[in-house]
Amino acid sequence: LADLVPKTEHSARIGLRMLADSLDEVRKAGKRQALIIDLSGNAQTFLRYRDNNMLVSYKPGDLDPERIRVAVLGALRFGKPVVVDNGDLVVEWP
Repeated sequence: LADLVPKTEHSARIGLRMLADSLDEVRKAGKRQALIIDLSGNAQTFLRYRDNNMLVSYKPGDLDPERIRVAVLGALRFGKPVVVDNGDLVVEWP
């Protein structure tokens, strides 16, 4: 499954124990946003208990335009990340 994730100069493979520190480093650098591709599902549990605005793509109301707007505005106002959980959705790379 790890072969499904494309390798780039900005990608890194890290363990769950280092996820919090790595996300803080990306946030402090301020130049890029973090994209987490987690094939195990452990990052979802970790992020669920962090201070963020989480949208779950398979929940009927979470991707309504008004809900997305409120999540983004809350993120901008309070400096919280917006997390979109795709669950088991398969993402195809070009």
